[in-house]
Amino acid sequence: MGGGGRDRLRPAAGRRMDISQFDYHLPPELVAQFPSRRRDESRLMIVDRAGDGCTIVPFRRIADYLEDGEALVVNDTRVFKARLRGNRSSGARVEVFLVRPLDRGDGDAWLALVSPSRRLREGEDVLFGDDRIRLREYQGKGRWAVGFASRAARERIIRRHGRVPLPHYIRREDGPADLRRYQTVFADRARTGAVAAPMSTRPIPARHTTWGARTPGPGATRGRGARPGGRS
Repeated sequence: MGGGGRDRLRPAAGRRMDISQFDYHLPPELVAQFPSRRRDESRLMIVDRAGDGCTIVPFRRIADYLEDGEALVVNDTRVFKARLRGNRSSGARVEVFLVRPLDRGDGDAWLALVSPSRRLREGEDVLFGDDRIRLREYQGKGRWAVGFASRAARERIIRRHGRVPLPHYIRREDGPADLRRYQTVFADRARTGAVAAPMSTRPIPARHTTWGARTPGPGATRGRGARPGGRS
């Protein structure tokens, strides 16, 4: 965040932005492997684009940097246990990472990232106890169209075998508390389907939050000016 200097990040007409300008080195030892005990104790980087400086403050001070009339847009999608670990008939381990449902008209089909993919074959089943996921069509770069026997089978596999899709920089297995801590407080069960935690909204500690003498306003609550499901 930061006031002013917005044109510096806007590419000139007819030119594409060089996204390598956003590359930076983040030492692994500075990556927290567990979330803060309190959501709003997370750290917030405030970038002064006019002066090329930055300040690190607790997230609860975010209202200090909002101008009158501005709003926070929150994400109310709900993360589910999209990372599924099963086996081939040979016993070899296979991970099926569900991305999104597919409208194929041939049953409960999903796009998934499957690894390792090198020796898998179309029509093969990945086994999850008495249930299975069929690899229907390889779409390149580890992407597969996969199918479940039914919606009930999919829900059963997710419930029994699913793992929380932690960010790739979290170098640990998920735990019982992660499905709650890597959700936002706005997560709506009716909008279950996110396969990545909306990290920029996650530090907000409650649906109705006031920081200091200011409140983020109607954009920080679902409805009245919010855009539910929008990316934060």
